[in-house]
Amino acid sequence: MKFAAFLAPLVPAAFAAECVRDGGCPGCGTVDSVSFSQSGSTYTATSPSYGSMTMTDTTLSVKNTSNKWLLFCVYGSVCVPLGAGDSCSTSRLSTDNPTLGLQVWSQ
Repeated sequence: MKFAAFLAPLVPAAFAAECVRDGGCPGCGTVDSVSFSQSGSTYTATSPSYGSMTMTDTTLSVKNTSNKWLLFCVYGSVCVPLGAGDSCSTSRLSTDNPTLGLQVWSQ
């Protein structure tokens, strides 16, 4: 057990968390809404106060840079809840569409 506790900090953050797709956030309200910018086949939406979402052809990555729990959503496509300072990645689905922009929700 001590050996596992020793190795845990050495595991890169990219391998630490798989994004959990969620359906919504009762009682939450939108705190920011930003558009995705495109560079080649990569789309990135960055909210300066809250975090970012990046979509490549195969991967969706989300990072919460705030000090509170947030829900990162692309309306009608994907919602990912993340704790303060957390990040995650998952496979991008064909329904993950950046054209509607990113909304950040908070309780």
